[in-house]
Amino acid sequence: MSFITEVAPHAQKIGWKYNILPSLILAQACLESNFGKSGLAIKGKNLFGVKGEYQVQSIKMQTKEQDRNGKVSVITAKFRKYPTWTESFEDHALLLVKGVSWDRSKYHGVIGEKDYQRACIKMGASGYATDIKYAEKLIGVIQRNFLTQYDKEPIKEYKPAPSQSVPSQFHEGQKVTLQNHATHYSTGQEIPAHVKNKQYTIKQVTPEKVLLAEIMSWVWYADITPKSAPVQSQPYRVIVPNTAFFQAAALVGEYEKRGFKCEGVNLNQYAPYEKPKDHDPYKFVIDTTLDHAKQLVIELHQKGYPLAYGEAK
Repeated sequence: MSFITEVAPHAQKIGWKYNILPSLILAQACLESNFGKSGLAIKGKNLFGVKGEYQVQSIKMQTKEQDRNGKVSVITAKFRKYPTWTESFEDHALLLVKGVSWDRSKYHGVIGEKDYQRACIKMGASGYATDIKYAEKLIGVIQRNFLTQYDKEPIKEYKPAPSQSVPSQFHEGQKVTLQNHATHYSTGQEIPAHVKNKQYTIKQVTPEKVLLAEIMSWVWYADITPKSAPVQSQPYRVIVPNTAFFQAAALVGEYEKRGFKCEGVNLNQYAPYEKPKDHDPYKFVIDTTLDHAKQLVIELHQKGYPLAYGEAK
């Protein structure tokens, strides 16, 4: 498991609790701890370079400081030592919220900020770190690791339509595949394409969802299949009638990237030299299975295509 996937749930929980962007918290944890590999992170469970004591516990480490002219010097400083990374995340957030004794609003610029670049710039300007390129480095970490995907708060009411192909029970340690048709984690966040159609190990099971160990994310039963179980392949298709050419083309591009076989079908006749125009009548067709079709129809309705329907091939 990568450092980011391991600590992302902590950053999200703390970020939503204190109104701080999880992407900013994650970027600081990555940068300050060298992705969990620094001596301070390993020996002191301190991911954010916070100095001082935590419940009378501290650890002395060498650290680099930079003055305004860019001159770097090495000093030995006392840093807070935590029992686990959980306390490190909570304490870091409290520092941002409460500030320091001589300036209680020192970090208030990042509280409630919803734009990650502005949040990073404000963090750099606050003097959290002496590195004159701190904001630039935070932005780089966020962009290279796609950390903004963790900023969206969960939509508690989201729940996919039930699927008849879903087994009634899963168990811990079982290998499962996260299907291409999956759109959201059970917390409501969108599932990025690069984690789909891959095998994972179930870490925890509830009556409706499971926790996948490798990505530490909760998913619904309807979005996974056991490694050894064949996927139901009853041929079906989903149709969006009466679209325009440009809409059908956009839908084809989107759903092909997600692994679906689909096409746009023109409703006009064209001479060999003619090309369709943007608003020419078309329909969009996805080849799929019965159980996937149910979810796709709901999804297309939500996208603004209320006439979408499914039919047997």
